[in-house]
Amino acid sequence: MKEATAVFNEQKDGYTPTAPGVYNAHIIELRSRELDDRVVFNFRVRVAEEAGKLLIPQYSKDGDGDDAQIVKDSSGKAVMVKADYMVGREFESRGVWFTSVPPPKERWRNRDYKEFCEKVGVVFPTNEANETQLGEIEESDVLGLPLLAKIGTYEYKNKKTNKVTKQTKVLSAHPWHDGKRLKPEELELEVPF
Repeated sequence: MKEATAVFNEQKDGYTPTAPGVYNAHIIELRSRELDDRVVFNFRVRVAEEAGKLLIPQYSKDGDGDDAQIVKDSSGKAVMVKADYMVGREFESRGVWFTSVPPPKERWRNRDYKEFCEKVGVVFPTNEANETQLGEIEESDVLGLPLLAKIGTYEYKNKKTNKVTKQTKVLSAHPWHDGKRLKPEELELEVPF
């Protein structure tokens, strides 16, 4: 073996699994695609500096690929750590569906879309009947908006293979009332070449 030049300490250098929870974040990307009469929107968020002050349970994961477990002290209580390791991590939302012209008895289809958008700060106009007039949002409408992102395990079953897949995603959005919208230069997005 060649002379060692690197060191590794599992406590300092090991992978720290994502702790489920609600984190301050900003929207850094919006993607959409049409499927028949509907559009699915996926938001990508980046955990904000402010989330680093949170105290969250420490999680660990063994090498067997099992789900992460909460680390407990000798008395059985969860070990709490600062969430600073979460700052800068990026997560995609579960799909949020929009139907531009739903059948009259299926207008409920747009509830998730309306609520997600309003919780991150999108303002839809209302008509004379005091109904919210939903429109198809664009990236410029949401880029940089602050939100409290509920991050956790999203599980779904592939209809063709019946295989269950688990992914860490933004499950829901909540208003971050004193959060500030990031300016385009603050987003630090990768520029494709």
